[in-house]
Amino acid sequence: MDDRQQHELDEAQAAWLEYRDRHSSFVAGEYEGGSILPLIQALGSTILTNERTASWRQSTPTGKAGADKKAVQHRVIH
Repeated sequence: MDDRQQHELDEAQAAWLEYRDRHSSFVAGEYEGGSILPLIQALGSTILTNERTASWRQSTPTGKAGADKKAVQHRVIH
């Protein structure tokens, strides 16, 4: 992955993390005032992260790019 691609990935990942957090907060909003709200938020974030990670694993080529693939997966998760 060259520097331009890395930069684009970083920007896309930052936007995705914002989406994940906002979506999870929106879904959990139904439980506003309840003690379960943080659990629902965390569960929503976990589900979206697992789905995104699975998608990356399926779409990222293996072989020489294997090291890049692991770096991308790490960035997707965090």
